[in-house]
Amino acid sequence: MLTLVLEWLLWPLCLVAHATPVIVTASLAPRMVPQIASATTIVLALALVGIEQFAPHRDDWSIRNDRELWRDIGHSVLYAALAVNLSRLLFLVVLARAVSAAGVSNALGLWPDRSPLWLQIILVVIIGDLFEYFYHRLCHRYTWLWRLHAIHHTPTRLHTLKGARHHSLYALARGIVVWLPLLVLGAPAQLVFWQFIAETITGLVAHSNIRFRIPTFVHRFAVTPQFHRIHHAAEPRLGNSNFGVVFSFWDILFGTHEDPVRVSVAETGIEHDPIPRRFLEELKSPLTYAALVQRRRKAPGR
Repeated sequence: MLTLVLEWLLWPLCLVAHATPVIVTASLAPRMVPQIASATTIVLALALVGIEQFAPHRDDWSIRNDRELWRDIGHSVLYAALAVNLSRLLFLVVLARAVSAAGVSNALGLWPDRSPLWLQIILVVIIGDLFEYFYHRLCHRYTWLWRLHAIHHTPTRLHTLKGARHHSLYALARGIVVWLPLLVLGAPAQLVFWQFIAETITGLVAHSNIRFRIPTFVHRFAVTPQFHRIHHAAEPRLGNSNFGVVFSFWDILFGTHEDPVRVSVAETGIEHDPIPRRFLEELKSPLTYAALVQRRRKAPGR
């Protein structure tokens, strides 16, 4: 009985544990929000890895015998510690000042800059997530963008440490597709980063290999682990669905939704994945992807 109760409580508790320190910091020391958000993410990631050992969603997705573990960590460090911070510097400091100096920021007068900060943060998260949805969807549609996103989909198992397995260029492209439009709309640069904080809060737990129990209606509003696992399915039809990052209703609205209540995932990964399982090859893959695809097609047995 206690185990069942914990399975129902785990998902909301993870979101609250992740969001609370960041919200408190925003009230007491706003300039420290990025640092506290990063520290909270690391602590919660370690906690989720521990929980996965006792309440796994699937035993074959265990972190314990994952041969890709060190590559996952390597990509996560490059992406989260280097690329995201570089993007924040380029877009939310340098470019934000340029947009402001050019008088382009809030040129249409649409941004409610006199509204309370909490309301502006909510708007940043919702509008930014809409941009992120289309960015994510375009990455699956156009090969030149897919190259930036592919290594996030190569894992054949999902667990907590797969969440930040992104190519560094993916973070930089987000600055162009998501953050720059928010700046042009007039969103304050110091608030735009909340878009990334929000997707980290949902994304970290969405990749975890934990046996969560979540009410059915929640899957239609928020991105849950059950909802996001479908997006990592190796079957192309399922892998090209459920693009939402924070909110799942974008997929319902734009016709890309697969219901986790009715759909289950057998295998994850990329069908006919051409990328070699080597760290440097994965880093080079945005530049070498076409050659890798050709090489796979010419391989014996193909």
